[in-house]
Amino acid sequence: MSDVRAAKLRRLNKLRMRVPHTSDSALAAILKDVAENGIPDLVSRNHIHEATMQLLDIDTANGKLLIQLPSTTVTGGVELVYAVNPFAFLSHAYYNGGSFQTLLDDTVAREGHSSDNPLKLVIYGDEVTPGKELAHDNQRKIWCLYFSFGELLPVFHMEEAWFPLVILRTSIVARIAGGVSQVYAECIRLFFGGLPSNMCTGGCVLVDKAGKLLRLSYKMAVPTRCCGTARVMQEHGFV
Repeated sequence: MSDVRAAKLRRLNKLRMRVPHTSDSALAAILKDVAENGIPDLVSRNHIHEATMQLLDIDTANGKLLIQLPSTTVTGGVELVYAVNPFAFLSHAYYNGGSFQTLLDDTVAREGHSSDNPLKLVIYGDEVTPGKELAHDNQRKIWCLYFSFGELLPVFHMEEAWFPLVILRTSIVARIAGGVSQVYAECIRLFFGGLPSNMCTGGCVLVDKAGKLLRLSYKMAVPTRCCGTARVMQEHGFV
């Protein structure tokens, strides 16, 4: 190995040790982007947070991306839970094109989707334990709820096929009456009457940059066993 290459490798290794831990593939992708596009003008952690909040504050044809769900607590109070507006999420993702738009268009065409043949809505949740999994009182535990469509089953193994709805600390879920069951119920209500777009009536209209319209209609496909979910489904005649 030449002295020049050895020096370059030492410099790269020093950089890797100076910065907080990140995977080799992530660091390589960051360095490649910097080499191709230069260093952004704003680089601090606060700037990254500001850029994220700017993205979350966007307006779509189906409303704001982030909304608040009022949930009743065990003491009778109200806990405001941040959730993703699923119609705004779909609207923004579809408008920006790319692989998501292609996947959705291909799926709708393949399945012969229409108001008489709606897509199958799937809502899934899991508790995640980042950090010290065996800690006696792990305050970083979180509940993550996602939604997807049964017609996307061939790509269910990919996390990109599951769209986020709620990410909530377990300690907050414990304060909510009924726990995660109520969170599930409120998420289902978003799709069936809790927002201006209602899958039971007009569905959700998506528009791409070329102005092409895609109207989606869904039906609840995978009921969970929590009582809150069952109650909401009964209210709307799904079970």
